[in-house]
Amino acid sequence: MQSFRRWVEPKAFRYDVFLSFRGWDTRFSFTGFLYKGLFDHGFRTFMDDREIDKGSQIPQTLREAIEDSRVFIVVLSANFASSSFCLDEVVLILQEFAKGKGRWILPVFYYVDPSHLADSDSYKRALEDQTEWFDSQRIQIWKTALSKLATFSGLRLIRRNGSILEYQYIELILKEVSRHVTCPVGLSHRMSKVNKLLFSGSDVGVHMVGICGEARIGKTTVARGVYNFNSDTGFDHYCYFYNVGDILSQSRFVNEGMAILNQKKVFAIFEDINDSKQLKNIIELAYQFGSGSKVIITARNKGLLQSHGIESIYEVERFSKTEAFQLLILKSFNSTSVSADYVTIFNRVETYALGHPWTLEVIGSNLSGKSVENCESALLKYESITNRDIQKILEESFNALEKCQQEMLIHIALKLKELELGVVEDELCNYYKVCPKKDIRVLLDKSLIKINEHGQVTLHPSTQDMIRDKIARFEEYGKQEIQPVSKNGSMIGI
Repeated sequence: MQSFRRWVEPKAFRYDVFLSFRGWDTRFSFTGFLYKGLFDHGFRTFMDDREIDKGSQIPQTLREAIEDSRVFIVVLSANFASSSFCLDEVVLILQEFAKGKGRWILPVFYYVDPSHLADSDSYKRALEDQTEWFDSQRIQIWKTALSKLATFSGLRLIRRNGSILEYQYIELILKEVSRHVTCPVGLSHRMSKVNKLLFSGSDVGVHMVGICGEARIGKTTVARGVYNFNSDTGFDHYCYFYNVGDILSQSRFVNEGMAILNQKKVFAIFEDINDSKQLKNIIELAYQFGSGSKVIITARNKGLLQSHGIESIYEVERFSKTEAFQLLILKSFNSTSVSADYVTIFNRVETYALGHPWTLEVIGSNLSGKSVENCESALLKYESITNRDIQKILEESFNALEKCQQEMLIHIALKLKELELGVVEDELCNYYKVCPKKDIRVLLDKSLIKINEHGQVTLHPSTQDMIRDKIARFEEYGKQEIQPVSKNGSMIGI
């Protein structure tokens, strides 16, 4: 099997995932459920709903969707090769993949044998039937494409006792897609620098690397990117620790954890360490890991890391002007280019944000869909905020929401954060008696909520701070069930 993991700066794609499948076989079963899972996890997924007649050409809209997708999932079912349309899709997908740009292909062998795919009985018969309609040259192109596709590492569904169920395969696919799609602007070369620090020199002993930088500069984004990239590279255990203070205070948890990790080759990340005692305890624990272990510690204070003997440190830098423009265009237009009319606006945003990625993301998201005149008006409000106060910048984004979207955001912050997207949708639907998918999409587009790699709805700490501050100004906020103040006056949930 070929390994096609690519570590390059991706373009901004319109779609995260393109689904290629034979509609008659799997539209209302496996592929339908897979699409729902991808959507529920926040992935922008293209799934064509049409059945195309034999001999039809691929529509231009479909060609554009293939060109503008990052991940291709090809569900190879029993009757896949009986569709010339599906076969042409595979040819186009392989052509796009060959261009690079961070693409990834995942074939799903849906109860078909990947070995000698083009020569299997069902596919061989289907291709022979195609000779009635198409010349031998085109059929040979399809055979070559199928043979090429079968060399990619994929998933094979089989029917036998003890095999996993279809929904479990879907969970595996969602996990893999999460690893390949979540690659924000500017992440790849920052990840590369950390990886170089991690794996340079001897593999003897425990090697520690620090990631430091100012608040909201992207330390967690870099750490998670490195963690995901190395998640199948031969370690005994992979651990990602946040809320470290709570963990260290539970001696039973620490003892049980170390009983498992002691002298094992571990890839571990400890996030947001800003206390000397915590760091000392973490280092003592890490040195109990086995030889070859890699440990990443994120902190704001570089001096704190240095004072405890951590010499390999990566300091996350602000965005260059090029990166700032890439992020602004992506967040404002979900594209890789922008009309010249907006260049002056983006220059002003870049100057105002001083390359701070979170500030760029929030402002760019709030400019989405606006005309030049409306962007100008919104930017004047941001520029009036002194000291680039991120909470006030977020508040401008909050104020631009519809009232129901404001209520939903507060509801999520108080009661639904870190729950799976499907659960959040159901809870909001039951409470507000409307389908919340469109409103959730708005909150995602404005960077007010995120979907993490586990499919959970999360809020950036800055967003939580903004909501806490906003709630504190009101004695009561609308609906009783999201009343933010407890009997003793303390905040609930955030």
